[in-house]
Amino acid sequence: MVKRDYVGKGTRDEQASLQEAIERAVKDANGRLVKSKLKVYIKSKRLYLRGTLPTMPEENSKRKTKRYDLPYCEATLKGVTNAETKCKEIDNYLKLGNNDWWLLLPDYQQERIEKSKPQTMEVIKLDFENYYWRNRNKTRKTLDTWDKSYKDIFKKIPDEDSFTPKNIEKWITTTEPNSKPRQDLIRVIKALADYKGIKDTIDWRKDYSCKYKSKPRTLPSDEEIEYIYSNIDRDDVRWSLGMIATYGLRPQELFQLEPKNIEEFLAITEDSNTHILPIPEDTKTGERFVYPLHPEWIEKFDLANVCRLESNAKSLETKVSWLNKLFSKYGLKGGAYNLRHRYAVRAIELHVDESIAAKWMGHSLEEHCKTYQKWMDKSTHNKAFNKLLSKASEDTEIARLKFENQYLKDEVKRLQRKTEQLEAKLKLSELDP
Repeated sequence: MVKRDYVGKGTRDEQASLQEAIERAVKDANGRLVKSKLKVYIKSKRLYLRGTLPTMPEENSKRKTKRYDLPYCEATLKGVTNAETKCKEIDNYLKLGNNDWWLLLPDYQQERIEKSKPQTMEVIKLDFENYYWRNRNKTRKTLDTWDKSYKDIFKKIPDEDSFTPKNIEKWITTTEPNSKPRQDLIRVIKALADYKGIKDTIDWRKDYSCKYKSKPRTLPSDEEIEYIYSNIDRDDVRWSLGMIATYGLRPQELFQLEPKNIEEFLAITEDSNTHILPIPEDTKTGERFVYPLHPEWIEKFDLANVCRLESNAKSLETKVSWLNKLFSKYGLKGGAYNLRHRYAVRAIELHVDESIAAKWMGHSLEEHCKTYQKWMDKSTHNKAFNKLLSKASEDTEIARLKFENQYLKDEVKRLQRKTEQLEAKLKLSELDP
């Protein structure tokens, strides 16, 4: 059996050793460049020249100088030597009174010219997509994230437009002020601006602010969920509603369950004594295990009798939209996500530790508290308060019983001592007629 920890270890050690040598070479070079206007540094396996230099004329800046980070070459030992030589060359050139230092960097100048050419948003979006996937594997999980977070929102940005402040304003004003679509669009435009290196040139807070607040949700009570379930006449819809309500699933996760997940769900171990649902790795927040709230719903909703919804739709978004329409047909308002929200609130009502509930739902603790505690309505607060009162009453009764028990123990000891005294007197009287 191959031990994976050791596969490629020699190569990794060689790479680490080479990286350390390059870093030492950069440090030594900068030591020799202590009086130069430029220094060498490494970023993303490339060498850059950094320094404060005369401002380039096309920047139309009032400042005479500016700090530049100039991409130079790949990070190699030879590259460090060449970068040091170039720093000295530019430094000497400036000392002779020449300010057009960029002429000594033809590769940088060509790249700058290319970047200055106007590009259509079609090209920019395609370049960004290639950049996005450069260090990511395409899995069901990552493709779903890309589609929801970028691809769908890219459709609101016309391909033929250029990336200008005027066009940014035009794109944003196609959405409602302080709405979720506007918030998502601004997020994507910021990502594109960051990729193009112009994010810091735009005052996002002043010109493109969006104060979106999610609308209040009216969550179904557990009694309403049971009533809706009882009125559904399709086994696959009944099973789907029961699973999301009992396990707090994201609606798309219902369609992402693998046969092995269902098999493990149906098995009951001695440790759990209930049906635990494993969520696959390539879902939104990765692999996790979900526990039922309420466990009695497993039997009540006949969840062990698996009857899955089948759909030929290619995208998860289409499948979830279809599921929401089915649920709406049978009286569930607000979509399948309301069942998930209700699960989160139920966990609070049942005093499930927040960190545990967050893991069951696939969230960080911060996200869990921020997202779900706001859906707690008055009835939830009343339940929590009544449990607090009930616990206080129980504590009072326990304290009373403890006091009473101690009193009875003391009384028994007193009577025992009294009995012993009487028995002693009786024996004395028998000995002294």
